[in-house]
Amino acid sequence: MYCQDKCVVECCQSGAFSINVVSIGRWLDSERVDRSEELIDEISQIFSRLSGEEGVVCFKIRDLESLWNRKEATNFFEEMSEVFREASAARLNDSAS
Repeated sequence: MYCQDKCVVECCQSGAFSINVVSIGRWLDSERVDRSEELIDEISQIFSRLSGEEGVVCFKIRDLESLWNRKEATNFFEEMSEVFREASAARLNDSAS
């Protein structure tokens, strides 16, 4: 995953990632086909399933196979969703120029 650049997710969970427009942009640029809308939907679906603040979440999705504190997972996917939308919009604006 392009945003996982500080550590490994199994160790540091959200601390392993740099979630910003630049890192998400690199991820999107690496895709052969523009799947931005599909990925936004996927991230939103994951985020919507993370209800409550207690407990542990076991991710078994795209290079995120690890156990996370539910609150940390919720915060991570909320941030990911917001930044992904910004990066996708910036990418569309760049291609329109």
